[in-house]
Formats: sequence, structure tokens, C-alpha cells
Amino acid sequence: MGYETQKVLHPRCTEMTRRWMMLILMLGLAQILPAAKLGFAFSGGGARGFANIGILKVFEEYGIRPDCISGTSIGAFLGGLYAMGYDANELEDITLKLNWTMLFDEKQERQDLYIGQKRWKPYGNTVFEIDDEWRMQYPRGIFNGNNINLELARIFAPASGITDFSDLAIPFSCVATDLITGESRVFTSGSMMQVIRASISIPSIVMPFNIDGHSYIDGGIGFNIPIEQVRDLGADYVVGFKTNSPLRPLERLNSLFTILDQTINIGMTRNVEAQVSDCDLVMVPELDAYSATDFRQIRHIIDAGEAYGRSVIDSLLIANPWLLDQSRPKPQAYLYPLHRIYINEITVRGNLHISSTKIKEYIELRPKRLYTVEEIISACRSGWNSQLFQTIYPMFEPDKDGYRLIIVVKERQRKTLAVNLNYTSMDGMVAGVVLSLSNYLMRNSLALAEVKVGDKNELNLDFVKNFGDFWGIYYRIFPYINEKTLYFYNDDHQRTNSVRSMELGFTSGIGVFVRRFAVAEAYVYSFRTNLYRDVSNTEPIKPVTVISGLGFKAYHESVDDYLFPTSGFRFTTRLNAASDRSISDKRYGRFQFKGEAYLPVFERVSACLLLDYGSFFDREDGTGIDPFYFGGIDGFLGLQKYEKSAPFYQVGQISLTTEPVNDLFVQCGVQGLNYASREIWPIDEDPSWCVFAGTGYNTVVGPIRLMVAMTDGANFNYYLSIGFDTDIFKFSRR
Repeated sequence: MGYETQKVLHPRCTEMTRRWMMLILMLGLAQILPAAKLGFAFSGGGARGFANIGILKVFEEYGIRPDCISGTSIGAFLGGLYAMGYDANELEDITLKLNWTMLFDEKQERQDLYIGQKRWKPYGNTVFEIDDEWRMQYPRGIFNGNNINLELARIFAPASGITDFSDLAIPFSCVATDLITGESRVFTSGSMMQVIRASISIPSIVMPFNIDGHSYIDGGIGFNIPIEQVRDLGADYVVGFKTNSPLRPLERLNSLFTILDQTINIGMTRNVEAQVSDCDLVMVPELDAYSATDFRQIRHIIDAGEAYGRSVIDSLLIANPWLLDQSRPKPQAYLYPLHRIYINEITVRGNLHISSTKIKEYIELRPKRLYTVEEIISACRSGWNSQLFQTIYPMFEPDKDGYRLIIVVKERQRKTLAVNLNYTSMDGMVAGVVLSLSNYLMRNSLALAEVKVGDKNELNLDFVKNFGDFWGIYYRIFPYINEKTLYFYNDDHQRTNSVRSMELGFTSGIGVFVRRFAVAEAYVYSFRTNLYRDVSNTEPIKPVTVISGLGFKAYHESVDDYLFPTSGFRFTTRLNAASDRSISDKRYGRFQFKGEAYLPVFERVSACLLLDYGSFFDREDGTGIDPFYFGGIDGFLGLQKYEKSAPFYQVGQISLTTEPVNDLFVQCGVQGLNYASREIWPIDEDPSWCVFAGTGYNTVVGPIRLMVAMTDGANFNYYLSIGFDTDIFKFSRR
């Protein structure tokens, strides 16, 4: 019995054959059909807009490229890059390498601050600026957008020599909305960085952007799909890319951000529906699984756009074979040599109270030199860390054989009011406000006034006048008054009694500060304490004591975060002395040293070595004036804050800290404590020990800390702190 053999093609081969036949047919048709000018209109949509990259990848495989582009919001960002000549794969590479979370993280890194700024601890859940008329200025956006400005300046630096967008590889325009008039503004010239930053200013989220005296917000308010605008560039056939978020159902309106987004989206949805009707073709990828804020899902969003593009490309080309016109060459990106830029001149724009000379000193750039774009961006970020500016970013203008570097700044108000609300398991709820006057009373000065009420009541006034910006000398005047509750404890760490303590004091000193290295100060001080308590192990003293004398203190800090450091060093030393003259009731000598080293050992894991030491000397008796309190969340964790005190103590600590995700910290370790009422510690006395573990989280309104410790006697202590509970003026005090 004979069999007839038959060749069977693999299904994939059959599909490829079908595609090639279709391409040949459409290419033939394309030769006889009239050519049309193709325009792309990219809509807003936040992270959902990255689906456009996937669609463009498919288009490019078939040679479909636009003759002109217009974009809104994230569509302006992608459209601008595409118009510069970057292809879809390059767009994908740029967006995946960009740290989008960092763009909205405007926390100034502690290690980047100058040592002069580190004389005060971080504070304030919310900070309000006050204008020259003493009117409180409420934020115009959750984010100032400084990191966004700097990143856009870096990305669009290659187009700095182009001011007419018709001269780009592909003619381009973008849309923003005038905040005052509500009218849409179509930009076809200017600075690419500036106009795109204006177009992506999400209302109430990102600060409005100023261009030539006008404030602009997201262009999607008026034209979320700029179809009319791309036709104005000469497009005969417009492909719209629609990626904006749909309106949410009621059950998904569960936060301030979702309601705000819905409010903005209502108007955008209406104008999109009207604009789509004027579009020749609309690309609507399947993005129901993603929101506008899913910047961690960019890879998947691009893939979703590509999958959609492949699902519609056949029907698209059958209906529009002319799109395969191969006469459109691939545009080339406008790239000047980015490894070095010669800066002929440096100018400053936008400054009102801070001189251009001082701003140039902060960024530490010099004319007539070569710099990379990264070096210039880094210099502007360093200037921002001066805490004098809301925003500071560079622009580049062609100038002879190089460029003119323009530093655009928006100064912070010289007056601010910080609201500080914190809770601790030790002190309960404490509320405070801090008024800050920067360069207001005198040039190069800072005045701080703090009022606290709660379980601790305080009034602190601190005035510092600097002679120099990065290094120099200064003088300080610091009067204060505070009242607090001190507690008595039993052996089970339970409170048994409490008393009040009030202290009125004054410190004035002259110091020197050296860039990021160190600050040192010699000072005179006087304080009067109403001691209607005795928590120390020494004999009682009289209720009122006045001590006056001289002191010296020095401070170095290079840690990356004040409360949750993972790298760097911190050292503090103080020496106080008072003689038994008419201005001082007692002979008084006090020395304290605290050193901390944070050493990374693995990725996201650091070791901490700490030594905290204090002793009194030259005391005329054993009365324990102003004894050291060494317990609490920032001391020996085996004791509550005021549980024990003594004129001599020593605390040592070895611990590990890990940061499993950004701003979340987990710590564990062991501490040892020795304390005594005599100058010579008994050799045969064993120190106290505790093991501890805890976690902390840096929120946008302040830190949260939770620590648990177990002593060598199997007793447990716990500590909860919400908000900034540290003493802002710790360095300012005696």
C-alpha cells in the first residue's frame, strides 16, 4: 500500500509567509497611493504613557515614522525625545534607567549639608513659608520638582542648541496650561527642558512651572491629546496615542490622591472625548491593570503597549498601506559631545535676595572651563542642599565656541514656620512651632525661635551670625527656658512618682566651621535650675542652684541620615567648667564624649560601633548637680529616659542595621552600661547589658521608631516615637 508524502509547514512559518505576502502587496499599493504627512499626538497618562514606547517599537519594525509630533504631559516627554531623534529602543533604555521614585523624593540627604547647617537637628512635620508681608504661603504643589528639573536638564541637554522646534529631527510642539488664564499654550520654540517641565506639572502634585513670568500646569487640562496642535504642524493624517486613566468607580476612590486624580481626570476625560473625534486613528492599548502612578511597572507597561501594537498592526496596514512609505529616513538624534562642555560664562536668573556671586560660590563652577553635564547637574544639586532654594537648575545657551551656563533659581522665603507634632511613650504628646529667619535680621545669619507645649514646655531662641559661607567664624546667642516632668521608677521599670523641673539658661559663644568637616565653639554659659526633685543616686541638693562658667564643644557629622544612619561618622565632645565664685553656687566640671561609626558591610547592611562617655570632675562634694541621664531611645535602651542618672557613666554599643526597602530600617544589637557616683569605677562591679531590636521608617511628615530591649535581668523595655522628638538645639546648649 503506497502513501503520498506531503510537506507540512510549521504554523510559525505559515504566519511569517502570510506577513511577507501582505507586506509585498501593501508596498505595491503604497507606490501608487498619494503620500500624506503623518503626525503623532501623544496624550498624558502618567506611567501608563510608557505603553507608547511599545507601540513605537512595532511601528518602527514596519518603517512607520511620523513627519511631526505633538505631546502633552508624559506624552510631551516621550514625544520630545522621539522628536530629537531617539528611536523606540533608546526611549525604552532611557526610561528604564531613570529612577522615577527619586524624582519625587525631595528629602535633602544629611551628608550633603554643610557642617554649619548641621548645628541644628532636623525638625518639622510641615514647613510653611512666609512672604515679605508676613503672610503664610501654602504649598502650590506637594513636590517642588527640583529633582524633576535637574533630570530633565540632563536628558534634554543634547537639544540645548535648538530653540526652534521645527529644527529638531522631527518637528515638535507641546502643550501646557496657563495657571492664571486657564488657556492652553502651544510651545513650538524655546528651551526643550523648560516647556516639557511646564507640560508635566500635574496640578496640586508638582509645583507649577514659570516661563517668562507665566505659571504653567499640565497641558492635559485643555488638550490631553493634542490633535489640533499636530495638524498645525502640517499633519494630514493624525495617529492619536490615548493612555490617560479612565474615571475610577466609587470603591476605588479611597484616598486623597485618588480623589484628586479623579477631579483632574473628569475635565481631561471630557476634552479627550471631543478631541478623539478629530483623530484619523486612535491607539488605545489595554492598560486596565495599571494606574498613572505605576512607575515601578514600566517594563510591563511597555510590553503591554507592544502586545497591543502587534495585535492591530495588520488591520492598520491593510486600511492604510501608505504608512509603509519607506521614503521617510530614520532621524538622527541631536547629540553634541556630552563628555565635555566648554562654559564661556555663568549667569544667574531668578534671584531676589541672594547675590549671584554667592550662588556661584555654592555651585562651585567657574567660567572658561570644561565640564560634563553630570558635573553641572551635581553642582546644582549641591547648591540645592544649601536649603536656600526651592529649585535650582541649569540651562545651556550656545555662545561662540562654547555655551553660556544659566543657573535658574527660585529662592525659598527668608521666613519659614515649621509645625512639629510628636509623640513618645516616655513624654506623651508634644506640640511645637519653630520660626526661622534666614538672612533676615542680618546678612548671613539665622535666627530660630521655638515654642513647645505638652509634657515638655520650652521656649528656645537661637541667633547665629556667620562670617563666611562654607568656612569661617560665627557668634551665637542662645537664651532658653524649659520645664519637664521627671519620673521615679522601681526595679520593674514602672513609674512610681514624678516631679517637675524648670531651668532658665543662657549661652553665648564664638565658633569656627569648616565646610563639611567640623564645627567648634568656645562659650560662656549660665543656668538656674529649680531642683524640686532628685533622680540621681547622690545626696539631695538645695531646690535652686545657679551655675555659671566656660565651655568648649566640637562636632563632626558625615552620616547619611540623622536618625537612621547606615554610613558615615558622628563625634561630639563637650567640656564645661565653673568656679565657686559669686556668679556660681558650686564648683562644677563636666565632660562628655559620644562617637559613632556606621560602616557598610553588605548591600543594605551596616554595622554600628558607639561609645558614649560622661564624667564630672572637680566637684566640691558629691551632690550630683545636673547629672547625666543615659537611658531612653537615644541612650541605653535597657533603661527609661529618666530612670537612672549618675555623675559618671559609659555606654558601648555594637549593632547591625539593614534597609530592606527604601526608608524602612531594621536594627538589632547589644549594649553595655557602667555608671557610678565616684570618680573611680569599681573594678569588680559588672556592667549592665541589654539586647535590643527595632524598626524605623522615614515618612514624608517625620520618622517613626519602635524599639524593644531586654536587660540581663530579663526585664523588657519598649519605646515608641512618632515624629521629630529630638532636641533641635542640642548643639546650641551648654
